[in-house]
Formats: sequence, structure tokens, C-alpha cells
Amino acid sequence: MESRLVATMRLLHTHGISFPVSMRQMAVCMWIVEGDPDLSLFSLFLWHNENAAWASDTMPSTWQDDQIADARYFFHVAKVFVRLTNRSTRYALLDIPTQRILATYINKDAVRRRVDLCLSAVAPMTAELAFQIALWFARYHEARECCEFLNSFFGEPMVLPEPGTSPKAIYSSYVELRGRALDSHGYNDGNGLEWRYYDEILNTLSPVMFTRLVCCRAQAATILCEGDERQWWRTAMALYDVFPTIIGNSKSIPSSPERICANDYYRFRDE
Repeated sequence: MESRLVATMRLLHTHGISFPVSMRQMAVCMWIVEGDPDLSLFSLFLWHNENAAWASDTMPSTWQDDQIADARYFFHVAKVFVRLTNRSTRYALLDIPTQRILATYINKDAVRRRVDLCLSAVAPMTAELAFQIALWFARYHEARECCEFLNSFFGEPMVLPEPGTSPKAIYSSYVELRGRALDSHGYNDGNGLEWRYYDEILNTLSPVMFTRLVCCRAQAATILCEGDERQWWRTAMALYDVFPTIIGNSKSIPSSPERICANDYYRFRDE
């Protein structure tokens, strides 16, 4: 199905037709027959594409490659979730590029059952995927779930640092917590990849990604009307001042907690 879709899009492109597709425009159907499912019985259907248009000079030079990449993304996500659903062990050890696919999906298209599948099946988890899950909970005002997830990610409850603690010291202490959490679980796929894989996963907790996680924790404090809400935001803003997550001409769109932190929407800096 993937190759047929890509071939069809390339044909349209050769005739100067822009045909961007998204997951919401795709549906996979299987003809019901007795016995084991046959991949040849699956069919891909595309809904009406209101974004189809004649290509123009105003489009970026990479528009064809971009549209092909978006089409392939649908199948990449499907393959990952099939792997998670059919895993033979408690957890699926996913490499960093595969977890990045899941992070992108949760940011764009996720529904609760897919988030729950990631929570139950993916470990150890990259900081990027953890951020998108925490942000998903905060976005839908599931603040308690957000806090519980972050506590699980770091291996113990997130607590506010002592006043005056430097941002670098805060970051280092949480990297240590995350390292201990990884060591304590003992994930192993039986292929001797355990320790090298842990180092790669731990290194995804960069200062910027940690700042984003703290922004999510601060947002959860606001939703829950916690008494230490102000201190969480001050901590997030102190981290942001040293490790800004919104940098220069970055193409990534900042999350709501990041924008609150960057612009001090709640005016906590001067209190």
C-alpha cells in the first residue's frame, strides 16, 4: 500500500498536481474472509482531498519530497504501533529514531488509547517522547496523570529545588535521578544492547528537553491550583533563562507551557 500510494503521488507530481495527504485523510480497510488475514486483502482509501491543487512557483522547492515524506509517515506510525501491540516482552526497546516517530505522532494526531499504549509498552523512553506525553496530558487538562507520568519518568516524585539552587545544579540532579531510574528497571532485550542503549536514552535528557518537562510540571501545578504553582513557574523560567527552548529562527512551534514561560504570561518574575 505504501509503495502504491507513493507511486500515485509521484505520478500526480509529474503532472504538476500538489496532493498533500495526512493521517486524517487515510483509511485502511480489510475484506473479511475466513482464516488468517492476507495482506493482499487490505485496501487503502483516501477521502476527498480539499488541499489538492495545481503546483505553483510560490511553493517551496522541496514540496514534492515533503509530501512523499508525509505520506510515508502514516505507514511508519502504523508499523510501530503494530510492533507495540504484538510485542512478545513486557516492553519494546525502540531506538531513538523510532521513538521520534511516536513523539511526532503524539504531538500531531494522538488519541488517548495510543498514548496509553506508549505508556505501557515503550521503555526505556526518550526525553523527547516523554515531553510529548506530558504535554498531551497538560493540553487536555489531565494534570494528575501528567504529574504521575513525570514522577515515573524520573523514578520518584518531582520536587521543587531549594531556593537559590542554580539551574545547572537542578538539571544535574534530575539527570542523576533519571539515570538511577533507568538502572533500577533492568530492561533487556536479550541481545546485549542494554548498557549502550541506556547511555543513548539518558543522553536525550538534554538541558533544553529537561526545561520543557519542567514547563509541563508547572502547567500541571496551574491546572491543579497547587500552592507552589508560582515556585514551579519561577523554576521553569530560571531554567529557560539559561537553557532557552525557543531559539532564534527555529522552525519548531513552541508549546503553550514554553510560551507561558518565555513571556511570563502569569507575571511571576516580579512577585
